[in-house]
Amino acid sequence: RRRRPRRCLRLPEPGCASGLIAALLDDPAAGAAGPVLTDGADRVEGYGLRCDWRTGRHRVLGAGAAPPEGPPFPVPAVPFTAPMVRWRAIETVTGGAPRRFLDEALFAYFEDLDACVRLAKAGWGCLAVPGARCGHEGAASQGGACAPDRFYYGARNHLRVMQMHGEPAGTLLQGLRRAFIVSMYVGLAKTCPSSSRGPAVNG
Repeated sequence: RRRRPRRCLRLPEPGCASGLIAALLDDPAAGAAGPVLTDGADRVEGYGLRCDWRTGRHRVLGAGAAPPEGPPFPVPAVPFTAPMVRWRAIETVTGGAPRRFLDEALFAYFEDLDACVRLAKAGWGCLAVPGARCGHEGAASQGGACAPDRFYYGARNHLRVMQMHGEPAGTLLQGLRRAFIVSMYVGLAKTCPSSSRGPAVNG
């Protein structure tokens, strides 16, 4: 039985939506714009995503850094915590079937990276908007930073997205890439207290 999700998104700060809309209006080539995400203490959680499609390494841009300032700037992908996406871009990517924009098989993690890659392949860019801020409690929807579901779905969806978009590679490199991704999530799980890991990651 699926657990009832916890609230993970606080109300965007005043001007967040209008800032995202303005960024898209100012840049006709931008398909998506995202705010700067902050935690409860107003520390930056991130404003963009980057993935090395050869090795599988995934990074959240801006995490732990000082809040960016200035005009909107391009990023490879934006988190889909509270994005603004151009309707025409969605129609372009989905062939007029907008319900297919987000892959339901990636319901928890990496659906944003997948969508932004498909936007990029269709000729659309992504913007981070420093003037737009939104509060976010990371991993709350899965039960917290050490919830077993976070590691399971993170690893599963990471592997799926790499399979869909990763650079073609021989059998050996593909195996190494998969091993790197799985070992990364196992390592993250082992940093959590054993009482919070659950049976899926204990041992």
